[in-house]
Amino acid sequence: MDPHADGTPVNRAIEDGRGFARGLTDGLLADHEVVWVPTRLMAAHRKLHAATGSKSDPVDAAAVARTAITTPGLDRHHIDERVRELRVLADLRADLVRRRTMVINQIKAYTHLWLDHTRATSPAGPACPR
Repeated sequence: MDPHADGTPVNRAIEDGRGFARGLTDGLLADHEVVWVPTRLMAAHRKLHAATGSKSDPVDAAAVARTAITTPGLDRHHIDERVRELRVLADLRADLVRRRTMVINQIKAYTHLWLDHTRATSPAGPACPR
């Protein structure tokens, strides 16, 4: 892409800086210059330049690129190392909680199966009603 208003080159432009785009940028595009294109600006360019004004991936990509080239002063992505470390820890914690829940549910299921099996084969007689 062409240089931005301050003269530094921009390698990537991404629509909106929240949610999935933020994680993608932190992980995959850490070595590139990235600018955030606000959704409203991108939508305005899409309506102006698309033949139908409809939403599609190629039209959106072209609108984001046009917006990044023509709009000076867009926010640049910067990675705060402390925030990145906190995100990694939060993701790890969420994964551990999911795994713990999975193990608890498996133990409950095996316990129910074992109890049902031992009641049916009890030497004291037929299984007692629940």
